[in-house]
Amino acid sequence: FRNNKGSLFDILNKESFREGLKKLWKLKKNYKICLFCAEEDPLECHRFLCVGAILKLKGGIEIVNLLSDR
Repeated sequence: FRNNKGSLFDILNKESFREGLKKLWKLKKNYKICLFCAEEDPLECHRFLCVGAILKLKGGIEIVNLLSDR
């Protein structure tokens, strides 16, 4: 989202983003899935902001920050 490289809206509207979510829904039917991000602060992570919000809202998937002090 920095240096005019796009916005959250731009990412959410990409076909590749939607296709990736479709793959996750398919995998979720038969497997337990765990996604990781290396950002220390989840609010600085585009994956948390994009994917995490959608997974929680539409998929009822729990989002957990592994750092206990956050």
